[in-house]
Amino acid sequence: MKPCKQAIAIISILLIATSASQAAELTVEALEGEWLYTHIVMDDGQNMPVNFTTRFESDGTLVWILPTGAEYGRGKYEINGSTINYTDEKGPQQWKVVNLEQDSLHLDHRGAGMFFERQ
Repeated sequence: MKPCKQAIAIISILLIATSASQAAELTVEALEGEWLYTHIVMDDGQNMPVNFTTRFESDGTLVWILPTGAEYGRGKYEINGSTINYTDEKGPQQWKVVNLEQDSLHLDHRGAGMFFERQ
């Protein structure tokens, strides 16, 4: 490999490693608190607003709150690697964490992107 191509490859690897290390580790502590579920991008690209508050509690409870402040529903969540396993009365769901930052969360559920901002 030529020196220039070798340098570009090394810089690319360092940039990827740096951006990966800036993402928050998926833990209960990283999720804990209130997040605004802003929108969902369906697998066909359709962007739909949601605007629900989602509260991740330290005991594994997840609470859905309407814009009016009324509780919409609740379930339980647990972390398994880079996946959040969520279960409520409708059954289990798996949410793959695409990106978690201090103030933003992007999940994938069966090809649909779920987007959250910390409140």
